[in-house]
Amino acid sequence: MTRTLIAITLLSTLVGCGSDSTTNAESASYPLAPPQSLSAPSEFQSATTETQSVRYTADLYGSGASVSQFLEPEFSVQSSTELWKTVTGAELNRGVTLPLTQGSSLIRLSPGWDNRSGTLIRAEQIAPGSVTLLADGKVALNQSSAAKSQPSLLSPIAIEGRASTQLANQSVFAISDQVVAGDYQLSVSDRLDPNGLYYLHVNEKGSPYSLTAKVSPVANSSQFAISTTLGAEALPLGSEISATLQLPQGKLIHLPVVRSENGHIFDLPNSLKTQAPAHTIVLSTESNIDGTVVQRNIKAAVKPKLMTASFGEQLNATWQQQALASIVLPVTVSQAGRYQVSVVLEATAADGQKHPAQQLNLARWLEAGDHQFDLTVDNDLLTQHGLTAPFGIALIELKDQSQLATLDQQQLTLELNPTSR
Repeated sequence: MTRTLIAITLLSTLVGCGSDSTTNAESASYPLAPPQSLSAPSEFQSATTETQSVRYTADLYGSGASVSQFLEPEFSVQSSTELWKTVTGAELNRGVTLPLTQGSSLIRLSPGWDNRSGTLIRAEQIAPGSVTLLADGKVALNQSSAAKSQPSLLSPIAIEGRASTQLANQSVFAISDQVVAGDYQLSVSDRLDPNGLYYLHVNEKGSPYSLTAKVSPVANSSQFAISTTLGAEALPLGSEISATLQLPQGKLIHLPVVRSENGHIFDLPNSLKTQAPAHTIVLSTESNIDGTVVQRNIKAAVKPKLMTASFGEQLNATWQQQALASIVLPVTVSQAGRYQVSVVLEATAADGQKHPAQQLNLARWLEAGDHQFDLTVDNDLLTQHGLTAPFGIALIELKDQSQLATLDQQQLTLELNPTSR
């Protein structure tokens, strides 16, 4: 689902008020955004079993806090000038086609693992001197002894500390700035195990063809929307795009991708839709820009999120003897779990301006049904800072701690003033 970030401005009109003759408390109601449609997963694996309620107040005044720091991004943004391939020893011996858009780039080759024999086997290390890159049938980059008379455009890079790290078997090369855009053939002259796996990584840092992807969840599903740009332009029509899900132990699952009005949509498998951890998705694209083939890969973390709870239609502010006592928010729950409600309260300082004063928080275990979160205002803290009415509600937030997800954030401009009741 697309994270709901609702930016609305509400007039501080008193919608309703009432009084309790016993407690001398009064309340005023203010409208919120319409409640969202809820879903209840048939199978759910909660990230927590904690049932004890926790209430706390964060003092914001004087900390330089702003409402923006509490806002969750609507989508994740990643950029990449990189290309990754998994190739076999046989492919490297034959030659792997490698589209480059510039020189001054890096190529990395490293042995991979496979379990075709029932146990994990790592491919043999590649000698840097056996790596060759051809362009148009001519040697463009060559570290072999046969090309000693030609200026080398491929320089091996020593990796510091390689003996004590996972980089020990990697071969890394810097490509000369003399290389121009075009298709090249990367090959290894030493005979390799045909079935051995190798990871090929190209980083064209500084290339104008940087792939940028914005990934956001779609409401009440495990669909994710992808909006992509290549350089300063949208991904060209006719570009190929694919998505692969990376699972533990290196397992890969190819995900179906369909074009949408503003980009593409891909689905996670049903078995992963209600699991708490985030997943790593690798997006792969291939485009043709004025005759230049551009291949890019980008990694993005995606987290399935189901709407298991929603705020009600209105917020209530309760007053006790001219003091703001609490903020009450109704919450409807479709799936038993642990939920947290937060409110950013503003108060008026000596300069006559409203400033973030407190973040009120309450986390509870709830069964399915209708509930209320009563968040108490710390008036002693307000007095200590010299903060007074009129107050304001700048942000309300609803989280499902069972799935480690923010379900709703509403940025508000509500003014609370005892004289207006």
